[in-house]
Amino acid sequence: MRTLYDLSHLSHIAGQIGRLQSVSIIPIEAGASLELHLDGIARLAPTRKEIVSECQVDICAFYVPLRHTYGQDFITYLKSARNALAPALAGLSIPATGRKAPYLGLNTFGTEINRALVNGYNRIWGMYYAVKSYPYNNDNAVPNDQWDFFPSANTELDENCRKYGRLCARLPHILNGGNTVTTAVSGWEQQNLDPASGSQCRRLSMRIRPTFV
Repeated sequence: MRTLYDLSHLSHIAGQIGRLQSVSIIPIEAGASLELHLDGIARLAPTRKEIVSECQVDICAFYVPLRHTYGQDFITYLKSARNALAPALAGLSIPATGRKAPYLGLNTFGTEINRALVNGYNRIWGMYYAVKSYPYNNDNAVPNDQWDFFPSANTELDENCRKYGRLCARLPHILNGGNTVTTAVSGWEQQNLDPASGSQCRRLSMRIRPTFV
């Protein structure tokens, strides 16, 4: 027997062009079905409105299973008996003051956050939005909590990453050369990542694209 629940809610966020930012995170249980309807308004700041002739806003839906974060312990728990003990879900330490993690679309309190939220965000960014040839110093095969939350291997300031999210690969454009997430780039890759180094052109479009990670 299924029960219908209305999870309607509002989300008010301020972002930056060229970054990956969460609008909302919706937890769901195993076996649940989810139907999404979205109404949204995107508005550019007055200083950007006349500079950027075209702007594209992609709104995508992703699903990240908890087992991708907590591994075999979580799988064993799901396959165990009804009275099985749930594994301890490790968290990540966050700053006690200042902006904590608004890029996740959450109001965070305290000094710890669920690791699955950060891990899921990083997986989505790495698979779909990162410049693949950018020389990150971190080995993604080795979990590193500090790097996962504070991308110190990146050239960005930690404050900007926590506030607006990580920079994404630019869309190809006649004015900036651009690159896709799979295109190899050479000496100008850092310039292409830096939002202050040139124009950022996008086409205005809002769409939902469900993707499973």
